[in-house]
Amino acid sequence: MSHTRYERTPNQLNRVKAATLVALMCLSAPNTSSDDSDKGTVYVVHAIDTETIYFLNRIYSQNLQTWIYDVNPDPDFSFLNRINNAMTDSYRDGNRDSFGDRIKLSWFLMTHEAYCHSTQQDCNIIHTKMEKYTEKAEVYDDVYGWHYHHADWTDQDGDGVFFWNQLLTFNNTNYSHGRDVELAEKMLSSQIVEHGFYPSVFRSGWDWENTDFSNWLDDILPFDYSSFAPNYREVDRADNWKGYSDWRIAPDDWSFYHPSSIDYQIPGNLKRTVFRCYIDGKSLDYSDAFRRADSGKDVIVCSYKHSYHRLSFESLGELMRLRQEYPEVKVKYVNALEGAKIMLGYDDDVPPTVVLHEVNHVFTLSSNEPLFSYPYGAAVDSSGNYFRVKPVNLEPDISSGRYNWIFDLSDIDYLVFAVGGSDIAGNTFVTSAVPSEYDLLQNYPNPFNQGTTVQFDLPVLSHVNILVYNILGQQVTSLLDETRLAGRHTVHWDGTDCLDRTVSTGIYLYRITAGDFVAARKMLLLK
Repeated sequence: MSHTRYERTPNQLNRVKAATLVALMCLSAPNTSSDDSDKGTVYVVHAIDTETIYFLNRIYSQNLQTWIYDVNPDPDFSFLNRINNAMTDSYRDGNRDSFGDRIKLSWFLMTHEAYCHSTQQDCNIIHTKMEKYTEKAEVYDDVYGWHYHHADWTDQDGDGVFFWNQLLTFNNTNYSHGRDVELAEKMLSSQIVEHGFYPSVFRSGWDWENTDFSNWLDDILPFDYSSFAPNYREVDRADNWKGYSDWRIAPDDWSFYHPSSIDYQIPGNLKRTVFRCYIDGKSLDYSDAFRRADSGKDVIVCSYKHSYHRLSFESLGELMRLRQEYPEVKVKYVNALEGAKIMLGYDDDVPPTVVLHEVNHVFTLSSNEPLFSYPYGAAVDSSGNYFRVKPVNLEPDISSGRYNWIFDLSDIDYLVFAVGGSDIAGNTFVTSAVPSEYDLLQNYPNPFNQGTTVQFDLPVLSHVNILVYNILGQQVTSLLDETRLAGRHTVHWDGTDCLDRTVSTGIYLYRITAGDFVAARKMLLLK
């Protein structure tokens, strides 16, 4: 499908914002189907909370189990290759919609403070593992989103026993590894810096959200597929979460909605759109969706599973039954971003064109169009700490005819700075200032225990090869062998060789080849 892209003038900004705030407050939408039928279409999102397995919340530093993201070559255990199996034609061809198109998946990649302190020491280990599937995900028109567990190592009951607890506050309360807001910003900043990833779709973890968090999230991304119903309250936990999926007091069309800044569980004035998304096979009334579509309205439904379960959605059987009961109603499989755009009427798949300039550690981000909110500055310091840097001006300077924000890092200790953001349609970007020359920077942390990060600068598009050698000059592993755009980049080494075996204590060399540029540095691994 081709899309026409219109660059909005500064004078259109207020009209765009106003249109966003008064956008559809209910899940049903006017019929946008391309055929002549007076029936609506049911758009179906299949979401996957993409996590580790066997997480032990009473162990501070644990070896995270991620074998479901690898490929077991033994055919007798091929059923364990859950992620890989879902990235095959046989899986996709077995699940087709009314238009003959294959199922699409929305992978919500989890971050958790415990991941940062695991033996892998990788806050984004799920993202690291899923990178091998990025090309396949693009082929199948899947989307990657953010799944966040708000947690820290705390003594919740005051009995001297610490474990990884869910945090219920988002008001700058201090915990073991920082304030609650800082913990969330650390996770998003690390994704921007380490993986060049900025999410447009989100799912909360442990079915948690509160009004403070909702207001924070409203300046981050446009689409929220979290599970809570508008009438859910924390006190309902006493009945084992009974009622958290009860949407009876939501708007009549049961519903996506803009949350209120006063109470995120009721419709209101915020610009983010919340879509309900229920656990697969439970509490999701597909029958209601089909009845509405049969009356001529387009509707969207979302169900989710966890990546450590078999990725066969029980709801597919219910969909098949209802397709037979309502033969004129069409079912269309969409990813979470695509579904949100359809329901809100956004015909725009082109990310903003942005440029980041730097003079004396003051950065200016310039965009050709308004953004969903002010851009997100992300940085990492020399100790490997990730943090957010807000722009000096939260509203853009539009005097030049473009949308400009300034980030002042002149008094901040940082090694890498990058900026991410999204337009109102969920088209995202991540950018960093373009270096003037090639460079290979010192890894951090150094010395390191389990994991370390290597940074390098490219002044132009280049094919990059980074290899790790032991002190004898023997190759240990390859960290990168691909073409990268101009900018500052990072790669992570988890201290294993090419066969995924943990290497021993000692001095190692990492060597980069990019175009005619060749350089090497030493790093020290200590057990």
